Amino acid sequence: MSGVTASLVGETTLHWLAGLPARSVLQSDIWPDNLGKDIKDCRIFNLLLPSWIAIDEVGMCTVDLITLLSQVAGKVHASDGSVDSTTPFRGLNMMLMGDFHQFPPVGNSKAALDSNPLSRKTTIIGKAIYTQFQTVINLTQQWHIRDSRWIEIIQNARQGECTQEDIEEIRKLVIARPGCDVPDFTKEPWNDAILVTPRNAVCAAWN
Repeated sequence: MSGVTASLVGETTLHWLAGLPARSVLQSDIWPDNLGKDIKDCRIFNLLLPSWIAIDEVGMCTVDLITLLSQVAGKVHASDGSVDSTTPFRGLNMMLMGDFHQFPPVGNSKAALDSNPLSRKTTIIGKAIYTQFQTVINLTQQWHIRDSRWIEIIQNARQGECTQEDIEEIRKLVIARPGCDVPDFTKEPWNDAILVTPRNAVCAAWN
């Protein structure tokens, strides 16, 4: 769902993969045919051969997008007539991955997959498709963080239940704040660390 994340793992956004429009609320049912040849060819290349599609950060996905993706997959696979037209995604296997406690859909949180959507056609259909997903796998092992205190902080943040002590501990990570244990960036492992910044100006200042 995020272009930056997709680029970091060598993948694509859902919108690019299926040629989905930026607007999820469309004025016409024939929208898949109203786009250019390049987008239609891209859809065929991306959706005709794979048997599985995995959508990461699915908490940012809306029920509208599920509807549109199913429509596009149906159009791509319609020519062979091998799958019933009422089958979601025309039988393409879908894997939804993510954490609904994290980022909601940008600017449209009321259309999240786990919400009670608004009563428009794309949300109703998308919700009906989403509820057909039956197999759920919960991952319980924490691989990135070993410190028990920080595991507790992250769990509290995930559920929106941070204590004042948690917040103070988090603030200690800000280099400019008193109490921060600033590492020596000239020594290992920090001298090879990759700096991720929210803005180019921060990167330029750091460099």
